[in-house]
Amino acid sequence: MPFGKSTGVHQIIIQGSIPIDVLCDGQTVGPGWTVIQQRVHENAIFIRNADFYGSFHGDFFLGLENIYLLTKEEQYALIIYINGTEQYAEYDNFSISGAGGKYTVKSLGKSLGTYSGQLVEKGKEFFNNFLQERSVKMLIHPMRSSTITT
Repeated sequence: MPFGKSTGVHQIIIQGSIPIDVLCDGQTVGPGWTVIQQRVHENAIFIRNADFYGSFHGDFFLGLENIYLLTKEEQYALIIYINGTEQYAEYDNFSISGAGGKYTVKSLGKSLGTYSGQLVEKGKEFFNNFLQERSVKMLIHPMRSSTITT
């Protein structure tokens, strides 16, 4: 994403899609990260959906189809922050399948971070119960310019 340290809503064009708005966050992790889920209110109900859900100014989910389209052509990093804690999970090669594959996790890559559990699993649905029920913030970043180091 070409938005660098900018934090805010920007419009992008994804391969095979119309232009979509995304929330870029250049402060939480570093430049160039796109927020795919943000949960501000603990009582927000998230429903697994292929389409965008919510508002960029509060609770939202970018949508499974948009996440699939973003990650299908290029290698992406994924970071999941568990709100209210210092814990996070980081993966260096994240992608999900499309609707035909029921939006399952195709790849995660190397797991880094401070969270010791398994937040997502290869071969399982991406938007699982843990991610629906917990207050988390999820961001993705193209690996060609990622801040992840090994």
